[in-house]
Amino acid sequence: MRLSGISMLNCHQIEEFIDSYLDESLSWRRRALFRSHLLMCRECRSYIGAYKRTVALGKKVFDDPVGPPPDDVPEDLVRAIIRARDSAEK
Repeated sequence: MRLSGISMLNCHQIEEFIDSYLDESLSWRRRALFRSHLLMCRECRSYIGAYKRTVALGKKVFDDPVGPPPDDVPEDLVRAIIRARDSAEK
C-alpha cells in the first residue's frame, strides 16, 4: 500500500518483522512504517500485545527451570514449550 508516496507495510509484513521491531533492530525507516501501520490497524496492535504477553509468559516459565510453571502460564503454552524443547534435543 502507498500513502502520499510512502510505501506502507501490510499485516503480513508486520508479522514478518515483529521480532525485529520488538528487539529494536529495524532500520529507523522500517520502524516508522511499522508504527504507522500499528496506528491504523487495531488487529495488529492486538496481535503484538498478545505476542508480547506470550513471550513474557514463555520467559517466566524458565525463571525456575526445575520448579513447576507459575499458575498464570496457560497449560497449552507449557505443552508447546515442552514439545519445542524435546524436538530441539532430538
